[in-house]
Parts: sequence; C-alpha cells; structure tokens
Amino acid sequence: MDENELRGWVRAAQDDFNATQFLLDEDPLRAEVICFHAEQAAEKMLKAYLVLHGREVPPTQDCVELLRICSDFDPEVKSLSAEADKLSGYQEFDQGWGIVEITGEELEKVLSSSEKILDYLEPKLQAR
Repeated sequence: MDENELRGWVRAAQDDFNATQFLLDEDPLRAEVICFHAEQAAEKMLKAYLVLHGREVPPTQDCVELLRICSDFDPEVKSLSAEADKLSGYQEFDQGWGIVEITGEELEKVLSSSEKILDYLEPKLQAR
C-alpha cells in the first residue's frame, strides 16, 4: 500500500465533500456543480479504499463499478449499491448542465448518498 497515494485520495475526497457544503451557501445555487463534487467525493473515497487493500485504481469514474470491485474484498460494501446508483451520471461535469433542472429533492438525495458512502469508508480508512 502506498501511504502517500492513500492520503492523497482521502484528502481529495474530503476536499470535494467540503466543496459541496461551501457551494450550498452560494447564490445562485448551482445544484449540478454540487452534485458533481458529491459524486467526486464518493468516487475518490472508493479509490482510497482500493489503495488501502493493495488494489490498483482503475481508470473509471463510475461509483457503481468501483463499489463492485470493493465488494470483492468487502462484501458488506454492497449495502451501498443504491447510494452508488444515485450518484451515477454526475461524474462528468458539462457546461451544458446549467440548462438541466436538478430539484432540491434530487440534490438532497445525491448529497445523502455521497455522505453515506463516506461515512461507511472513512472509519475503515482511519482504522488502518
């Protein structure tokens, strides 16, 4: 396990999640940007979990796929499948998103899903 790589992924994940909290106070609210950072936080934390377990980080940005890989060594992580599904589609920020309406309810679900994945993985990463 590369300790520097692990710390880098965890720090990047935390930075992305912190960005979501900061952006919630912005006016106008850019829900698509917040959803992007929420997805990025979960994705990067899943990649940190792979590093912790000595796995190579694949070149995917798909939380569903990353979760599937993590389930090879941690079957309990499958309990987060619904959360990964909710984050699907937000991994690629596109400037055209501004014309897509993201409801407040959808934004809350995306943030909640990201937070659940982080809440599951962070203690496992800190316990190493």
